[in-house]
Amino acid sequence: MKVCGAAVARLLLFWWVASAGKVRVRRGVPREHPGVIYAVVAEGFQKAHVRAAACTWMRFVPRLHVVVVTEKNETSGLEGFRACQFRAVQHVRVKNVVDVTLVLSHVRELVSRWKSEKWRGWVIVVQAYTLVRPQKLAYLLHTRPEEFGAYSGRTVNASQSPYLGFLPHVSHEHGILIRFDALLQAQMPTEDADFRAAEFGAAMVANALWDDGVGPTSNDRFLSSDRARDEEENAVTWGPLDPDEILAASARLWPTLRARWRYERRPPPRVTFAVLVRESRAADAVKDIRATWGARRAVSFFVGDDVATAFVNDDSVVGLRLAPRPVIEDTFYDASLTKADEWNAWLRHKVKEVVRSLNTTSADWVVLVDDDTYVEADRLIAAISTFPNPDEPVAVGRKFARRSNEGGPLLGGGPGIAMSRAALGLAQNCGNFPIISATVPGGDGWLGQCFRSVGVRVYGDWRFKSFPRHAYATLQSRYASFHRMKAGGGTPHIPSCRRPVYHWTTTACLPHYTIIGAQKAGTTSLHYFLGQHPKVRLPWKKELNFWGSPRKPPIDVGVRGFIFKYLKAFPPPVDEVVYGESSPDYLVGPPRLIKNMMRFVPDMKLVVSLREPADRTVSAYYNKLADGTVHRHLNVADPRLDSEIPDYKPPTLDDLASAVNSTLSSCPDHARHFTMLETGDCYVNPFVLHGYYARYLKRWLGFYPRRNLWIVDFDDLQNSPATLMRDLSDFLGLHAFKFSTEHVYNTRNNRGVHPIGSQPRVGGIVSTVSKSLIEKREPTRVDSMTLGILRYYFHRPDAELRRFLENEGFRMPRWLDPPRANQNQDPPPRAGTFFWPWRRHFGR
Repeated sequence: MKVCGAAVARLLLFWWVASAGKVRVRRGVPREHPGVIYAVVAEGFQKAHVRAAACTWMRFVPRLHVVVVTEKNETSGLEGFRACQFRAVQHVRVKNVVDVTLVLSHVRELVSRWKSEKWRGWVIVVQAYTLVRPQKLAYLLHTRPEEFGAYSGRTVNASQSPYLGFLPHVSHEHGILIRFDALLQAQMPTEDADFRAAEFGAAMVANALWDDGVGPTSNDRFLSSDRARDEEENAVTWGPLDPDEILAASARLWPTLRARWRYERRPPPRVTFAVLVRESRAADAVKDIRATWGARRAVSFFVGDDVATAFVNDDSVVGLRLAPRPVIEDTFYDASLTKADEWNAWLRHKVKEVVRSLNTTSADWVVLVDDDTYVEADRLIAAISTFPNPDEPVAVGRKFARRSNEGGPLLGGGPGIAMSRAALGLAQNCGNFPIISATVPGGDGWLGQCFRSVGVRVYGDWRFKSFPRHAYATLQSRYASFHRMKAGGGTPHIPSCRRPVYHWTTTACLPHYTIIGAQKAGTTSLHYFLGQHPKVRLPWKKELNFWGSPRKPPIDVGVRGFIFKYLKAFPPPVDEVVYGESSPDYLVGPPRLIKNMMRFVPDMKLVVSLREPADRTVSAYYNKLADGTVHRHLNVADPRLDSEIPDYKPPTLDDLASAVNSTLSSCPDHARHFTMLETGDCYVNPFVLHGYYARYLKRWLGFYPRRNLWIVDFDDLQNSPATLMRDLSDFLGLHAFKFSTEHVYNTRNNRGVHPIGSQPRVGGIVSTVSKSLIEKREPTRVDSMTLGILRYYFHRPDAELRRFLENEGFRMPRWLDPPRANQNQDPPPRAGTFFWPWRRHFGR
């Protein structure tokens, strides 16, 4: 019997191991489905979250498919698995769990050991506070994989997280789903990267995947906790949630599931708030905070002695012995952002004096905040109550990971740093420390170094936010603190535009659309036609070219430039308006230009007007000839006007066409052609090559989704502008409006309103002319052979454009007729001769 029992046990063990790779899914999903690896990231204080997850949704996941990720020397509730009869689980320890790239690197290494490189499964990184529906996720991955792509979740971008400035990426708060083969190819950042918060790590995952051509797929099934109750039927994840919320949601989703554990909250601790007040506006800050979140709370305000004298009868205002405040030429924002040594040394001394002035016996916890932080006090106190008791040296806030050998994590001070009374008592013995971080150099950097030196454990919590990523009205129900809001900590102003963006005390609206081209294809008329709509606001000038142009190499756009240069070019926010700009140079810009736009405005609507390329070339040439800028257009390194160059005679259009014909004879492959600021083998002047629409449209759709692009037929703009504007309004989400299209803008017939060689004055009455007058004027005469060369050059590019538009489902422009577009088999002209396939166009 013993032998038989041992044999049966071995068979059962073999079956259990063999079935570990299978996913328990609902009906309709085959057992051979490759499955999902769940990497659950847990901070040290989240033992209750881990236990709630182990007792609920993890019971629907194969045991070996759960990987719990903690920091070194942390167990983070692993005993909760045993309490819930979850005996087998993978465990990975990393230096700092806020670094998502580090987490994924370790999980990838672990999975690679027991899964083949050809495994076509998925890895999802979720926080311990996130609830998952494993059955729903596995079912959808099998039946609707197109919904998820290779990298999916709730996407955010640099405008929603303006502290970052990264490409669009999946938020770590709701789960990051990556196909394993894409994860294997990704080049994750090295171990010696500098400080970063959790948002940094999530954004850098996207950067690594973008290099391999994998972009994020935004999926509405990854929900925030505010929306989950109403939409939980379609959700696969939602969060952040507290442990009791995880249990309550699980009871609704799985009524037959009997969780053997209930979460009991600790009684609320005694909490006091210490506010670092700027001396230059102490009176307003104290007044604002007391009138808002500081009412009925224990709040102390810390300023220099010289300012505290104005609050003689106010015991809550504490004076500090400080050196004179540094005199800076920049604004407070600029000085703090540039991290000037003198300024940060003064801030460090101020924080040290604040810490030494605090009473370690009057409260269980002390929260240090800036005066431009708005605090949801009840929620912050509830968050602190989930941490260990105040007699343990613990600090919590917005955590930055340090992955070099210089030390452990630090906390960003703006959203608030909560210290237990034990941690405060140890910190009061700290001295001075050198600045070792360019990210956290000021008072919060000193406090983090102090915590490390005295053995205070540092934790990160999602409730401490550096800034709101959406409207405050929707965020306030989840998060506990908001930094860089209205000065003085008051309730922030919420713009009523469609896409608000917040940065420090600045509020602006993101542009909704951009007309990116093509040059000389009616973009100026489109710009001002749209400007007639009552819900459209235009920038102070057309063609901002902020992101770059063919003659202006794009630079890496920073947050300051985006907020204070680009967004400031638009009018102030008003009710439900749409902001848009027009810069037709964007269409032919390099990939770096598009990537810059994707970092900040990935949801931008793109409008492209396409004109018959030979006609567009002629119009563009005479446009620059009238401006006296032909030389500048052909020689990007020389900004001089034609009139400024002695004895300079601009090349004629015939000369340019002849050069193109010679290039085509010796280099018939259009893919090898290049122009200004591009690379290639065979040069073609920009007047001509910028009509190679297919090349540039493919480049744009390599970044932006097809649904964001609208193609305008220039012939429709000429012949039926009212219908075109109605369709364009529908694409932009504007209500019906009767546009006045009786005037056209910036034509070669009305460029005489400005002297040759000066900047053109486009827009407004001075540069508009009645369409009936234009139609009576004789167009510029072009030699028939020159026009033939141009049209012959565009045979193959037009055929490529037609195939591209057909494949992407765009409406075909009238000028791109099938007979002409299919003439891609004509032999190239022999050197020194000219081929005449264009004669059929003149015979029609």
